[in-house]
Amino acid sequence: MNYVGEEKFFDWYHKTAKEPQKSDAELLAEVHQQCVDTHADTYILPPEKTVSGLEERYTYRFENIGACGASTEFMYF
Repeated sequence: MNYVGEEKFFDWYHKTAKEPQKSDAELLAEVHQQCVDTHADTYILPPEKTVSGLEERYTYRFENIGACGASTEFMYF
């Protein structure tokens, strides 16, 4: 997985999350897993994990380039 512009996402997360204690690597792994599970291009923080007490969302773009086992995945934040 290749991440592009992830610093913007980290900044958003650390301002939005109630307890931003995850490492950058853990956070990217969670975003990727949520993408795999939901097939959505939005990372969702539930209300109980946000400073605002509201559900917060961050939209990104996922792209899979190539085929036949020679693909490369990108997440653009």
